[in-house]
Amino acid sequence: MATGDPFESMPSSPGQSPKSLGNALLQVARGRRGRTLIVSAVFAVVLFGVMIQSSSESLSYKNLSNYHLPSWRPKTSDATQGSNENSPLLTPSNMTLELESGNITNVPSHLKKVTPNFHLLMPATYENVDFCKTLLSSMLLNYPPPTILNFEHTYETNADVEHARLQAIHLYLRDTKHVKDEDLVLIVDGYDVWFQLPSDVMIKQYQNILREANERLAERYGFTDSKITGEPARPWYNQTVIWGAEKVCSTGTADSLGCAFVPDSTLPKTIYGRKTDKSTPLTRAKYLNSGTVIGPAGDLRAIFDAATSKISETAFFSRPSVQTVLADLFGEQEYAREATRQSTLSAGATWRDWLATKLGKPHAKNMTLLADHRYEFSMGLDYTHSLFQPLTTTAPEELLLLFHNNATLLNTHHHANTPTQPLALPHALLASAPPFVTPNPNNDPSPNGLPSLTVPLLPNKDLDALPPPNTSWADIPLLTNTYTGAIPALIHLNMPPPPPLKRGHAPFWDNPTEINSPPPTAQGGAISYSPSPSTSPSLPPFPLTSIQTSNSTKGSAAPPVTWTTTWFHPHARALLRRYLRTPQGALAFHEGAVGGDAWWDMRGGRGGVWTERGEWLGWGEEDRGVCVGRVVAEGCFGDGRGEWLKE
Repeated sequence: MATGDPFESMPSSPGQSPKSLGNALLQVARGRRGRTLIVSAVFAVVLFGVMIQSSSESLSYKNLSNYHLPSWRPKTSDATQGSNENSPLLTPSNMTLELESGNITNVPSHLKKVTPNFHLLMPATYENVDFCKTLLSSMLLNYPPPTILNFEHTYETNADVEHARLQAIHLYLRDTKHVKDEDLVLIVDGYDVWFQLPSDVMIKQYQNILREANERLAERYGFTDSKITGEPARPWYNQTVIWGAEKVCSTGTADSLGCAFVPDSTLPKTIYGRKTDKSTPLTRAKYLNSGTVIGPAGDLRAIFDAATSKISETAFFSRPSVQTVLADLFGEQEYAREATRQSTLSAGATWRDWLATKLGKPHAKNMTLLADHRYEFSMGLDYTHSLFQPLTTTAPEELLLLFHNNATLLNTHHHANTPTQPLALPHALLASAPPFVTPNPNNDPSPNGLPSLTVPLLPNKDLDALPPPNTSWADIPLLTNTYTGAIPALIHLNMPPPPPLKRGHAPFWDNPTEINSPPPTAQGGAISYSPSPSTSPSLPPFPLTSIQTSNSTKGSAAPPVTWTTTWFHPHARALLRRYLRTPQGALAFHEGAVGGDAWWDMRGGRGGVWTERGEWLGWGEEDRGVCVGRVVAEGCFGDGRGEWLKE
């Protein structure tokens, strides 16, 4: 009778035993082809591991405009806690709520402001139609009255204008009596920016970008060691300042600091499809554009301190451009971050980093870091263009004026082989007041409202006509980036600067043919600045034939937006009248004193600009104002109704 393991007599599987398999591998390894095969397999496994590691270093792509971050100022004291549920910039105070409800009508005296202010800076040496367009759009979208820097100063060259602009911004930020560290400051070019979304939406979009960026920084660079610092762990780096991003490095040579040391865009490598980064229009924006920036005054002050020091260290005739200096500061910051990170990596992580470099991932290049030199400025870029959308080097059909009230129609603009999410309005815009809602002046809680104009705007049914107040943001055409999914808060035309105002010469806009001159051409397509024919605004506001649809840019890189196709242009005069008629009584006084949901510049003002000398210049005021006369009426309104206040 047979004895032993009962399974011994069972037929074996067709597979080889471990012992025979090992012998076979040894036989293969002895041959040259076998060794090559084994090395290739090991390399493939390692490569897969690096890819997994790199994917964990960056967050999956998200439509940033649909995120909500309640607090714009990131916490650094406790990295594990979330942000406060209410932002000091956007939360009404208890007294504001009382005033709005009508429970109280008198504001106590000697109020102390404890919330941040919001400043808008617009460098411009003189006014012309383009300046007035920027100013008008800022008023219609409820931004603070801008401070115009270097206004009516004379210069010999555009280089002089550029360096004077840097100095003026620097001096403004150093005025600590008027500008506090926690104040939020938005700086834009004074001649080539059109605001598209309300100020409260821009603030929330800014918050969204900060949260995404700070999560990414924490993942890549980690946290401080509380055992060493004796303080709660916090991220090594955080982001508070956001610059515009562009696709081409305009600072000079490819090996310059601002070109060579910048990190890759956070957008997916297939955001423009299989040919992403293969040509300039299909390149992900990753270079700093100095024409637009937003951030806390204290952090911006440090940046402009460093920039002015850099320029002062060079000879007058070899001074770099301001764009180059600011881009280099960003490049240096990114190099220093990577150099510090690589110096603390373990042996395995160092090897993975080396391999990643060989595979094309960014790596810190050789540059000498000085021990007592500051390199960290909490800067980052608006990679998705949720805040700032440049109109240069755009891909065909990247930017379209779209209505967002038909999801099926929006889906036709999806680009093949891209990860772009379905196009939709950002949550911040959905939560904002509809575009044509008009406050009831009878609800002003103050018996002594503060007028915005020396001459009151009497009601005029014809001039005040607007679309129905329940018209939603989905029902108006908004410039949309069909690849990133963003609806930008402002549009940056990136046009060449106007000639400087020289001593003894009249401003350029005194030439009445300016508004009829051929449209300038920007890199990436022609941009028309010509006013529309003199016609009255039509109601309802936006028939499909009144805007450029996707077919108008088929196969072309020319952005479809022009001044006359912005959503507010057909109603600009009525919207400006509404803006200037907004109550300026106790509620506005209270918000100017202690903050609330207005968070304006404490100097106040409505319907004009401040100069850095503290002088107020009202819109359309002939005695001492800005944007007066027929040229403005034709170039900005284009409705055939004549000059402002002379309709």
